[in-house]
Amino acid sequence: MFFVAILPLKFIMLKGRIIMKKFPVEDSDFVISGWCGKRPKCVQVAIKSEGVAVRNSNDTNKITLFFSHEEWSVFVKGVKGNEFNSTP
Repeated sequence: MFFVAILPLKFIMLKGRIIMKKFPVEDSDFVISGWCGKRPKCVQVAIKSEGVAVRNSNDTNKITLFFSHEEWSVFVKGVKGNEFNSTP
């Protein structure tokens, strides 16, 4: 089992190792895909020079995940390549 600890405003750690530096994001930095339409729940993404921040638009606590540009690029390539499609 893995535990992720978030240190105040600076780093995200996994098993005692820093895996991603957090960076400041404002509500105005986030965008929602046009594919969401009027759905109340959707993913919000903020692409900044320091990395990419992702959160659930329906989460009132605004818990945010942070990724490097490299991690985000690999994820987007997987989405475009249908790697996450559960339908055979």
